[in-house]
Amino acid sequence: MFFDWIMGVALRPRVTFERSREHLRFGYWWIVLTVMSLDAVMGIFHPESVFGREAWVDATLFVVMFDLFIFDLQALMLLGAGRVLGWSLTWPQAVKFCGLLWSINVLEDLFVFYPSLKAIAQIELWTMGFFSIWYVIVMAIGVRRISGLSGWKTLVVTLLAGATWRTAFFALAYYSLKS
Repeated sequence: MFFDWIMGVALRPRVTFERSREHLRFGYWWIVLTVMSLDAVMGIFHPESVFGREAWVDATLFVVMFDLFIFDLQALMLLGAGRVLGWSLTWPQAVKFCGLLWSINVLEDLFVFYPSLKAIAQIELWTMGFFSIWYVIVMAIGVRRISGLSGWKTLVVTLLAGATWRTAFFALAYYSLKS
């Protein structure tokens, strides 16, 4: 069932987001925990890690706190952008929506896992770029399906709540590679 939700969001977002209204209660937390686990392993075993393998507890705690902060920030941005544009979204709905969206992050982490452990930065960067675009497209489809907003309002919500932080992370990764 776990992989059905991940692949559903990735390949059939319209149907999956509609189905999540009735059939998904807390399953999205497994998606978020999977992202945290993969990020923690990549953070610990990356050759250029600032923590090192000796401080794996600190690295894990940092990654979990960072991912939770980003997750909550994204849900807050979605809630705020939706409210400004007339979408009466509640906090639990925003968290569920963002949790489902993190299915794209699971797939991204799976594709970046080996290059990350081998410090192949170019592959990491361009894979991140591809998945960022895919994330924004899936988010737009999901917002449109669940909210019923018009096309331009869906675009604004998606740009404010999804494209901003994905673009910021891509820019940070790009400029860190250049320096």
